[in-house]
Amino acid sequence: MGTYVFLILLWLLFYALHSFFASGRVKRKIYALAPAVKAIYRILYHLMSIGLFTAIVILSLRMKEQPVFSFHGAMTALGAVLALAGIAIMIRSFQAFDTREFIFGTPRDPDQQLIKNGWYGRVRHPLYLGTVLVLISLLILYPYPSAYIFVLISFLYLPFGIYWEEKKLLDTFGETYRQYMQEVPQLIPKLW
Repeated sequence: MGTYVFLILLWLLFYALHSFFASGRVKRKIYALAPAVKAIYRILYHLMSIGLFTAIVILSLRMKEQPVFSFHGAMTALGAVLALAGIAIMIRSFQAFDTREFIFGTPRDPDQQLIKNGWYGRVRHPLYLGTVLVLISLLILYPYPSAYIFVLISFLYLPFGIYWEEKKLLDTFGETYRQYMQEVPQLIPKLW
C-alpha cells in the first residue's frame, strides 16, 4: 500500500511541476532572474517532463502487481482501437503546429491565426481528446493498479489543464477565441 501512496505522490508532483513550469507568470520570473535561460527554457521544460514521466512509468512497471481485471477478445480489441484512435488524433493535431515553436519555444509569429481546421474544427482540445482515448485504452490493455492510479490522477488533472490552456488562449487570441469557444465543443467532438 505504501508503494501506491508513493506512486500517487509522484504523479501529483509530475502534474504540479508540469503546470508550474508552464505558467506564464513563472516563466516571466525565471526569465527576469536568468535571461539566458529563455533561449533553452522550452527544451528544458520538455526534458524535465519526459524524464520525470519516464521515471514514474519505469517505477510502475517494476512493481509486483496483480491485474484488477482480465480482459480478452473483444475488450482487448476495443482497447487497441481506442489507443490507435487516440494516437492518430494526437498525431493529426500536432501536425497543425510549428514543431520548432512547440518543442524549442521559438517565438510565435505575431500574425499567427487561431487554428480552427482539421480536428480543431471539431473540438477545441484534440490533444486532450486523444490523451483521454489512450488513457481509457490503458485501463483495458494494462489493467493494473498502477495504471489505474495514473489514469485517475490524469482525469482529475484534465479540467485544470484545460482551464489553464483556455485562459492562455483567451489572453493570446481574445475575442476570436471567445467566439471559437461558442462554436466548437471543448472535448467531445462534433462529428457532423
